[in-house]
Amino acid sequence: MSNLRTKIWIGLFVLVVFLVGLGAGVVAAPWFGGGPRMGRMFGPGGPGGPPRPGGRPPMSERLMERLSGSIELTDEQTDRLEALFDVRRDRFREMSRTMRKRFDRERDTFRTALADILTTEQMEQFESEIVRMGEGRRRRHERPGRGRP
Repeated sequence: MSNLRTKIWIGLFVLVVFLVGLGAGVVAAPWFGGGPRMGRMFGPGGPGGPPRPGGRPPMSERLMERLSGSIELTDEQTDRLEALFDVRRDRFREMSRTMRKRFDRERDTFRTALADILTTEQMEQFESEIVRMGEGRRRRHERPGRGRP
């Protein structure tokens, strides 16, 4: 194999690993509690969602309490703000569902393209390497002092 061809293969492999890691991180973050608070808004206890047992009320309720404490809202303003929060929450959820579908399609297209390039054995090795890398990343974040708040 020529030097240029080797460099191209290595570059493609690094790109593939990066994209698969990015995709796995996006998909897995909600289940493993990772990511900034904004990325976790739409789960239990998120805007308009049911509060977690023993947890805080949804963000929209907390915000309404703060607003009513800091600025004087009329009943009409409160109703209109609550309606606005409900509409926005529903739109953001729909956007999230749409993006999830797009991501899944892209991932499937990517895997199909990989399968066209790699042999079955290479594909199995590639996938096991991705899983191993994800486990290592999780272990690094679980160490004392390294976890997220």
